[in-house]
Amino acid sequence: MNTYFVSQYLNVIELETSSLLFNGANGVMDEVSSALGNKLRVPRIPVDVSNMSESEIHYLKKRGHITSLSQEEEIATFTHIVKSLRHYEQERAKKQGYIMLLLSYNCNLDCYYCYQREIRRQNKKHNRTQVMSPTFVEEIFTQHFESFFPGVPYKNVRIVLYGGEPFLLQHSKTIKRILEFTRNTPFEVVSAITNGTQVDTMLDFFGPLPGQVNSVQISLDGTQEFHDHSRISASKKPTFHKIIENIHRLLDKKVRINLRINLSKENIYKLKELTDFLKEQDFLGHPLLYPYLHPIHIHYDQTDEDELLSIDKLSDYLLSSTISEYIRTPAIRKADRYRQLLSLQNGSTGLTMASFCMISTENYIIIDPHGDIYKCYEEAGREEYKLGEIRNRQIQWFKSELETYLSRDVSTIIPCSTCSVALACGGECAAQARAKYHNFFAAYCNNSKFMILDAIKHLYQEQVKDVHQDNMDINLPNL
Repeated sequence: MNTYFVSQYLNVIELETSSLLFNGANGVMDEVSSALGNKLRVPRIPVDVSNMSESEIHYLKKRGHITSLSQEEEIATFTHIVKSLRHYEQERAKKQGYIMLLLSYNCNLDCYYCYQREIRRQNKKHNRTQVMSPTFVEEIFTQHFESFFPGVPYKNVRIVLYGGEPFLLQHSKTIKRILEFTRNTPFEVVSAITNGTQVDTMLDFFGPLPGQVNSVQISLDGTQEFHDHSRISASKKPTFHKIIENIHRLLDKKVRINLRINLSKENIYKLKELTDFLKEQDFLGHPLLYPYLHPIHIHYDQTDEDELLSIDKLSDYLLSSTISEYIRTPAIRKADRYRQLLSLQNGSTGLTMASFCMISTENYIIIDPHGDIYKCYEEAGREEYKLGEIRNRQIQWFKSELETYLSRDVSTIIPCSTCSVALACGGECAAQARAKYHNFFAAYCNNSKFMILDAIKHLYQEQVKDVHQDNMDINLPNL
């Protein structure tokens, strides 16, 4: 009889009276007895199959939960799967495009945790407060577009306006030119990431039609009490009610809104109060508004890490609350992503996150007002991380840097190649890994496995149906 081992990529999740086998290499899920779950709990140990029928052994092997492969052979097989997924991912990416126009690093707010805060200080010190001009926008779209996205039709390219704060009055002429261009070409969506305090000065730019800003992300830092303490204007004025008023205005203009609620150790305990307030505003359940929770995170020592909320603490709190009935939690947002796993019948790969986000994907770029080109919105403005530049109407790519970015996936991040949730995670944030460990190919786990398995458990138990997917989450997972 063959010797079988527990798969390196098997996860055993406890249910009330049974166990859920979740295979992180192919995505299949099977509910089994707690006794069998306990037998398969430790990866790569030999499995006692003496009391199993041939059909049971065959089923567990077919589903990938047990294997006769050596550990080296199983890792090699997993690596081959990852490389195949990456090839498919990059070929698909070449058929579309994503361009984030960082209009300037200027902002009217002074949030203590902002990763651009030090960049603004340095820019001001060295008089680098440049704003992207309408002329430069014209150059990008008419001269460089084909170089950025060869063979990609306009309708497959997504434009995102970014800053700083994109809707400062000093950007209005540039935004107008961008929207004029999109009105006359078949761009499908123009989005923006905004603090929401200035949009009332440019409401004509917003709406559901071509040539308008169709969707935005806006953030709240909890209830008014906490928000007006942390998300304040540069002149120290409160912003909560202004943002709420502007959300109403945008909804009236039929603009889709991703409402991000930033969580800290302090404001998490007032989530119920905030939820009640958002209900009173008729935001929760609104077809154009997607509310979700996101812990504040730091990369560049903007604030003390002790002030941040851990994933464990967040999950423990949310398990004891009813918030998730109204607002998407981090675990449920992941469950939204994984819902196709419920329909997997065979051992085909249902998990496809060979990489984490836009930083490792073809045809995804950020251009700032200086003409510097980046792959990550959190690294923009840090010149050591740029991968190209536009100067004198010419694009210069730094090819070695670009190749490095595109080579990061769960087969090149050493801890990930043996991780049982790697294809549900993608190796997590490269920018955070580089900032914390000074290594682009380090894994930034941050308790991701805990949250992923929590999401899988939720998905299986609730059998999520008709989920409202966050349309920014795939490419901008930290926003």
